[in-house]
Amino acid sequence: MQPDLAGRLYHVIDTSGFDRALLDELCELTTRVRNIAKTTAGAQALQALLPHARAMLYFPQPSTRTFLSFNNACHILGIRTSEIRDPATSSEVKGESFDDSIRTFSSYVDVIIMRTPEAGYAARAAAQMDRIPRPVPIVNAGSGKDQHPTQALLDIYTLGRSFADRGGIDGKTIAMMGDLKRGRTVRSLCGLMRNYRDFLAWQTRHGKMRVEQFVPGRNDQLRMLRDAKRYPEFEVRNISANGVIWTGVGSSTRAHFPPLDSVPKGDLPSENMCSIGLRVSYGKFDYFTGGDMPGLPSEGSPRWHDIETPVAKAVGPVDVHTLNHHGFHDCCNAFYISELRPRVHIMSVYAPSQPGMRVLGRLQSNRLYPGPRDIFATNLMSETKVVIGDALDRLKSKQGHVLVRVAPGGASYRVIVLDDSDESFRITAIHGPYESR
Repeated sequence: MQPDLAGRLYHVIDTSGFDRALLDELCELTTRVRNIAKTTAGAQALQALLPHARAMLYFPQPSTRTFLSFNNACHILGIRTSEIRDPATSSEVKGESFDDSIRTFSSYVDVIIMRTPEAGYAARAAAQMDRIPRPVPIVNAGSGKDQHPTQALLDIYTLGRSFADRGGIDGKTIAMMGDLKRGRTVRSLCGLMRNYRDFLAWQTRHGKMRVEQFVPGRNDQLRMLRDAKRYPEFEVRNISANGVIWTGVGSSTRAHFPPLDSVPKGDLPSENMCSIGLRVSYGKFDYFTGGDMPGLPSEGSPRWHDIETPVAKAVGPVDVHTLNHHGFHDCCNAFYISELRPRVHIMSVYAPSQPGMRVLGRLQSNRLYPGPRDIFATNLMSETKVVIGDALDRLKSKQGHVLVRVAPGGASYRVIVLDDSDESFRITAIHGPYESR
């Protein structure tokens, strides 16, 4: 955060400068706005706040959720928006400098919200604004691998709501997973988390807690702390992370990535390739989740960009499976599906491209593995329904939370669908019981 000469919030470039009092005030204000917007009169009152204001959404880096979030936030407050999402449509393609473009944009609007693939550009734009007669605030919606402060603010608000009935964020353990080296969202969130009491440091000094890196192959890192002896057949097996994959024998692993110092920059593993994969077992029941791991690399990419195939060899058949990468087109290759052979697939989807049409075809294919299978989705979008059409009619759910409840001993399980349109989470359907393998 960079204040103006009067000390007021102005540019939002990183998370420095956000103290606890300001975070609490922003979260309280957000809740008030959410509640006001729930009524027609309230929504109209919000739109009357800033009808004179204009915002530029400068997004040369591809984005769906972040762009739509800012665009809709502006509309809620009555702010008119203009956008540039393709640099080819900007004068930069004709040789105009970034600084000149930003200075020109500022003459048209009252705030610039920007997301760039290059690091440091948001800070550079803010410095440019501070040198001109009519500056406008710069809001960093993601700058290379530097910072993503607005996502971090949303994360703080979400965490605060999630822990509202348990004392708030203070004293909680927050696990951050993925490509931590290049993850700008994690870097920004860590900056904000300094405003909350450090639970881990105190517990490791005074309690019995240990802080460890997730180690593929192990089955003793995530375990029951209460009545563990009553459930001897319960196990969480670490399957994969950061290019290291369990072999399926004992706790041995093998490196899937080649030595990274020998890999060209354009072929370095993405954060999705570094996703954590784990299998939860209870008696005969098995569940697998692989985060965002891909299985269908783009043409010309190294074969080791396929993470699903070696992971599937280690995991084997399971009862329930959550689709990798939300069912995006680069996941759930044929070998992976045929090896896991789930009775139940769960798709955690949020975008029109999820699930990919070919992904859904593989899930439903009896050529990959025989027998019935049920597919549940959490949040199918109307655009997806138009594109995929009748194939979606065979899904068991298209909206809501999906809960898997395993019977004592693990011999069977049910799938329960909950209405997530409000926080009552009413049960809308119960499927099963399914017999575990």
